[in-house]
Amino acid sequence: MNEFIVQHIDKLGTVLPVYDGEKSLYTATTIPDLDVEVQLPESNGSGSRCKRRSFLVAVKKASEPDLRLLDRFLKGEVSTFPQEGIQALDIVLRELPSQKLVPAGRSFFSDIFGQHDLGGGIISWNGFYESIRVAQNGLLTLNLDITANAFIKPGSLEDFLSNSFRMDRTVLFEELTRGDACGDTARVKAKKLLKGIRIETNHSTKTKRKHRVSSLSDQPLQSLTFEMNGENISVCEYFSKTYNYKIRYPQLPAIDCGTRDKRTYFPIEVCSIVPGQNYTRKMNQSQKDALTKITCCMPQDRLQKTHQIAQDLISNSSRYLKEFGVMVNRNMTEVPARVLPPPKIQFKNSVENPSNGSWNLRGKVLFQACKRIKAWSLINFDNMLYPNTINKFCNEFVRSCTNYGLVSRFECTEIQSTK
Repeated sequence: MNEFIVQHIDKLGTVLPVYDGEKSLYTATTIPDLDVEVQLPESNGSGSRCKRRSFLVAVKKASEPDLRLLDRFLKGEVSTFPQEGIQALDIVLRELPSQKLVPAGRSFFSDIFGQHDLGGGIISWNGFYESIRVAQNGLLTLNLDITANAFIKPGSLEDFLSNSFRMDRTVLFEELTRGDACGDTARVKAKKLLKGIRIETNHSTKTKRKHRVSSLSDQPLQSLTFEMNGENISVCEYFSKTYNYKIRYPQLPAIDCGTRDKRTYFPIEVCSIVPGQNYTRKMNQSQKDALTKITCCMPQDRLQKTHQIAQDLISNSSRYLKEFGVMVNRNMTEVPARVLPPPKIQFKNSVENPSNGSWNLRGKVLFQACKRIKAWSLINFDNMLYPNTINKFCNEFVRSCTNYGLVSRFECTEIQSTK
């Protein structure tokens, strides 16, 4: 869609559209219906290359959100919720983050906000949640909060598998090449881990291409062959002749990035993880706990981080905000409030004012004591204690309880000692 805007600016004029990532394109003014061709370049700007691809883009007017309905709703004149208008404004504010950051649901993430290693081949990226909300008193608010999400750790595919299996690389390769049930289990686990992951191959010195993993081969690389120019050729031989590359681990299974009808094999050693991929599989408890702790911070720190995100978002999105006539107050919404005084603690002989949620019981007598405890016992699990020490503790315990007004009298009948 970015290329569509660049290549057909003559048809759009000064209009600056925003895109929801699916099928809706929003403009501040009406544009004509279009049926145009868009060419994607071979290079994506990161050094990776792909085949030059051509797409047909059809733009047709679907609807026209009435923002006057939103204004009337905020004033309390109508009760129908203006979902379409809210959605349009939300996409305006999400346009720039969608281009620069990694989206996940209603949140955006990047390693520039900070990252942490969660172990097992996954990391966390910090980010923020963003949405437009209708608040009380006719307020239309920008709702922001800091958050974190799990991502696949970028790097070599060998390291990812080693970290995921929590095995040394040499031990892992031995597991993947075994011909017994243990080897089958390791390969099945590897297939589940790798399916759907986007990788980048680096065996060619000229270009780097990106692919999506579909499976893991059942046979080792050295046994895989395919037909080329009417002759069968092994994958190892193909890499040697075409790229002058000798495969280091021919005994390992191959990464399959093709389809059921047309297989495309790559050695694990030439593959690396493309950054910015959400980790959607189930995490273990330690990883969940680590992810939760990342976003736990003091209120003032949360306020500062959220305020900075808001300033950057508003400033960087100024072109789109101006295009759609949207103004955002840079100051956080203030809500009138007061700190309630803590309740006083009534003792039998005094009144205590708690400080920072705590108070001192020294010298205090409870306002209402519990009923008299007629019988009680103490069990000692340490056979190294002297009986005198235990008796002293019991006497001190009885005296302290009596001083606090818990009971009028304790009767200690027996002390049981056990190993």
